Amino acid sequence: MSDRRRLIADAGLGVLAERGLRGVTHRAVDSAAGLSTGSTSNVFRTKQALVDGLVARLVELDLAALEAADAPPDLSSPAALAAQLAQRSAALTRPPMDTITRARQQLALDPAIDLSAQHEEFVAMATQLLQALGASDPASRARSITDYLDGLIFHVLALRSRTFDVAEATRAIEALIGPCTPTDQPNVDNHHSPDR
Repeated sequence: MSDRRRLIADAGLGVLAERGLRGVTHRAVDSAAGLSTGSTSNVFRTKQALVDGLVARLVELDLAALEAADAPPDLSSPAALAAQLAQRSAALTRPPMDTITRARQQLALDPAIDLSAQHEEFVAMATQLLQALGASDPASRARSITDYLDGLIFHVLALRSRTFDVAEATRAIEALIGPCTPTDQPNVDNHHSPDR
């Protein structure tokens, strides 16, 4: 993605997070990006092209976040991995990541947009981690953990009464991982973990 497309897409994600998909217009994105009227429509000709650009930028940001992860997945124990996943997920509910998370949630709620491929990629990464940890039925457990974290993150961002309690989330994730049988850990891509 070019620098100009990236600038416009980042502004568009901010508009999306704040105003929802209906609020994402070329003019609103021009204003948010500090660009002259018509700049966004020169890059993304239609509303659908603009929305597609926002989805592409989310994928780019996800990959960048995975590459910048401060530490490889901690597979020393279920508790260690659970704590790491809880901490990384909590970061998605705080600035600056909360804006990106809100934008993703807005897109996910639109029936015309399908984020299944991105979701399944994170489930596959979680499955790989649980296999390396020696969890039984890693695919099912990975889906449960991903679903739990998606729901928790949604509630924290949607409900003023909810906060992200890392210790509580760690216990819940550890319970979802379940008992593990130590394995000869295969190579796990250290840049991949199911945080979003």
